[in-house]
Amino acid sequence: MTRILSFLVLLLVFAAASLTAQSTAKSAAVSFTTIDVPGAGFSYVNGINSAGDMIGNYGTIDNGMDGHGFVYSQGTFTFIDYPGAEVTNAHGINDSGVIVGSANFSSGRIIHGFIYDGQTFNFIDVPGQNQTIAWGLNNAGDVVAEAGNFSAQTHAFKMQNGKYKSILLPLNALKQGALAINNFGWVATYAVNGINEYGWEYRNGNFQSLQFPGASSTLATGINDKGMVVGYCFLSGQGFVGYVFKNGKPFAGRSGRDCDLPVRHQQLRANRRGVRHV
Repeated sequence: MTRILSFLVLLLVFAAASLTAQSTAKSAAVSFTTIDVPGAGFSYVNGINSAGDMIGNYGTIDNGMDGHGFVYSQGTFTFIDYPGAEVTNAHGINDSGVIVGSANFSSGRIIHGFIYDGQTFNFIDVPGQNQTIAWGLNNAGDVVAEAGNFSAQTHAFKMQNGKYKSILLPLNALKQGALAINNFGWVATYAVNGINEYGWEYRNGNFQSLQFPGASSTLATGINDKGMVVGYCFLSGQGFVGYVFKNGKPFAGRSGRDCDLPVRHQQLRANRRGVRHV
């Protein structure tokens, strides 16, 4: 059986003083740790908090119809399944260990977002929308989500104090979403227009475009409290590579240009200490 492995690597760890004092970024030493649920056909890490606790998905066949959530903390897996769901996806975790994700029912025709505190599940469903996926949350419990009809059109949303607010992206695209939020309320958003993907940082009502130089697609998947945005992009001749942005500009990674790994697809997440690769 082909096993799809998730990789977690600490790419950059910066002290706040060095970020302000140095004009040139320096890469930290790179090491790889395999996060692989025992006996699973695939394992993905989707999120990480400041303590290094990770959440993700695993299953037998990576076909969208088979999947369970997990938390990986201090070398131990704890598994997550929404009661009665066919598929449970764990997408984000904050420093209190609260998790957000999505649960699929009726062969994926019904998708509910959820928030889970380790004991109780509660649905997160954007009013007036057919399907909701909760992608990320911060320490205040603010949640970002994507909602709509996932076979047709979706929109980006933010939930704060139980109230939902639409995030209107500066591109008229059928697929729009919000994938991560930091403790200042800054959001990593994305849109898909045709075959191309676009990313933005949404901060204090303003959008900062995140387009990696020379890339046909750039997707933002994470943002930390230092304003470092991470994700992946597609470069001709290289395929998908990871990137790091700070203040709207590409930040030096392992190669000084990108954060390349020998896997077929990359996704990066950022915690408060720096940037981690999953």
